[in-house]
Amino acid sequence: MRRNLGDSEPVSSGIMRGVSCAIGSLDPDIASAAALIGDASRALILSALADGRALPAGELARIARISPQTASSHLDKLFKGNLVSVEVQGRHHYYRLRDSHVADFLSRYR
Repeated sequence: MRRNLGDSEPVSSGIMRGVSCAIGSLDPDIASAAALIGDASRALILSALADGRALPAGELARIARISPQTASSHLDKLFKGNLVSVEVQGRHHYYRLRDSHVADFLSRYR
């Protein structure tokens, strides 16, 4: 089902409940996924996680060549967009791709 501008539910409702939902549904919210993935720093972060490893936020900041504060903001957006999950171990936060659907999606558009 395709949404039109006049429909009561906004096209960007709920900024993707996850790429797995976008890929698996007949009504993917590609614009939301593209907005999250389209930023160069977030794309570098997602690429670093594509091999399945969980990496700490500081390492992801270094890989993306951004400050830890900026990385934290990007990781929060990726988390809220259901593209990454986080594991907390003491003071450290380790991020990984949410699931294999996200990795599959990313591999198609590299």
